[in-house]
Amino acid sequence: MGVTPYYFFVNRPVAGNRGFALALEDVYRIVEEAKSRTSGLGKRVKLCMSHTSGKIEILAVENGKAYLKYHRSRDGDFGKLMVLDCPKEAAWFDDLPGNERYWSKPAKKTVEVVSVNELPDLPRKTKTNS
Repeated sequence: MGVTPYYFFVNRPVAGNRGFALALEDVYRIVEEAKSRTSGLGKRVKLCMSHTSGKIEILAVENGKAYLKYHRSRDGDFGKLMVLDCPKEAAWFDDLPGNERYWSKPAKKTVEVVSVNELPDLPRKTKTNS
């Protein structure tokens, strides 16, 4: 179709999609393998996470380390390079030890709204589904 891919996004962890999440190491390997099978502009694709703190590009995951950089940042840290330990099961930026050094969690504006990231995997029992 002539469309040049630009971003591949890592699945944001939200309630109900845990079964679809892949480890960052696996995602990186899959994308790199796909890039090796294409030519030209297809190799320019960026592997990213759309995180609360900004758009984070995954440059590499090798030897237990994740090499990341802010492609866009809520705090204005565009291009900031981050090297973090990457446990085998890590599937999101928040799963990487030390990530909190690079961003500040925004204050909640209201207690009325609950982030999907704070929901349990299983739905809570309500009067309608008890």
